[in-house]
Amino acid sequence: MPQHQSNADFDYIVIGSGAGGGPLAADLARAGFRVLVMEAGSDDANDVMTQVPAFHSMASKDEDISWEFFVDHYSQNPERDFKY
Repeated sequence: MPQHQSNADFDYIVIGSGAGGGPLAADLARAGFRVLVMEAGSDDANDVMTQVPAFHSMASKDEDISWEFFVDHYSQNPERDFKY
């Protein structure tokens, strides 16, 4: 069992525990580094939307936890706007 460290020093700080941050933080910790994971949002352990895997698709539409960010990789249609 790891011993609790009394200082607040970390080797890495990972922002976000999503598809990239979670595995990265886990791999760093397994390699013996001290890792702090920062995540946005509240700590509502009783919220079934975030606790039940089958509800995760509905959680993205939940106004209490969804940030409603969208990515527009192309502001214009690259095929249509290509000049020959």
